[in-house]
Amino acid sequence: MKVRVFFLTAIGVLLLVFKGSAEKADRPEIHNFKNDKACGECHTVSADRQIEESTELKGDPVKLCLGCHSPGGNDHPVDFVPERELPEELPLSKEGKLVCHTCHDPHNRSGISPMLQMEPTELCLACHPK
Repeated sequence: MKVRVFFLTAIGVLLLVFKGSAEKADRPEIHNFKNDKACGECHTVSADRQIEESTELKGDPVKLCLGCHSPGGNDHPVDFVPERELPEELPLSKEGKLVCHTCHDPHNRSGISPMLQMEPTELCLACHPK
């Protein structure tokens, strides 16, 4: 009986993994900046598809992220005004709220996985001192 439950659980996990991979394959790779057409997924873009980094976002930054990324069990709360001042490297929304791109760099300039603004320990300590 235990073996059967184990195998059924394993099959269920594999199906979820492959389903997620298939869904990702259907979406444009918007974090691949070799493809400038991807910019229009989040930013307003002119008719000739020219874009600058300062271009406005299409909408609420959290909703834009959640359009592709599902919230998980370990997600940090977002969409609130932090109680302390944050370093300049951790941008808030126009309303001064902590949002996804406060900690994550959607343009991946740092190269730190998973697209973080700075090293994980340094990032956490910026808001949560010891």
